[in-house]
Amino acid sequence: MNAYRRVITWANADEKAAWIDGMAFTDARLPLVRDLAVRMARARDINDRLGLMRDLQTFVRDAIGYIEDPSWEEISDSQTILERGYGDCDDKVRLFVALARAVGRDSRVRPVHDQEGFFYHVQAEARWPGSEQIAGSQPGGWVLIELILRGCGIGQTPASMPQSTTGARVLQ
Repeated sequence: MNAYRRVITWANADEKAAWIDGMAFTDARLPLVRDLAVRMARARDINDRLGLMRDLQTFVRDAIGYIEDPSWEEISDSQTILERGYGDCDDKVRLFVALARAVGRDSRVRPVHDQEGFFYHVQAEARWPGSEQIAGSQPGGWVLIELILRGCGIGQTPASMPQSTTGARVLQ
């Protein structure tokens, strides 16, 4: 692999999320990404759009390991993420969006802010014909896709996951 590093700075976190979203368009054309997405789509009935979104989410969430960035921000393209088999939330959301776009599904990167407005995470959103019927879908049929918390399904937020008596998330 011929790796190089460059420094990228963003004015704010929303700009960073928009940059990741834009790069996912490029990544959707990478051979490894495109081929995987097409294979996954062909494994489903063409009309089972929700099933394909679940397959893509499950693959990225569960088969691509989660690892935090080292002491600096590291951004990788989706093909590198597939080859390595791990990434942080930026990487995982970029890969999901690229895979979905590679098979013509609307998807985008969604920045997540806490109650004070501090940016701390990214998630994906996707839509397809019929997605407006999913519980929790937003206007236009956009559905939340969480890619870090194992067991968090299509349309679920981490806050909607069951909690133990100590407040820890209970994985399904």
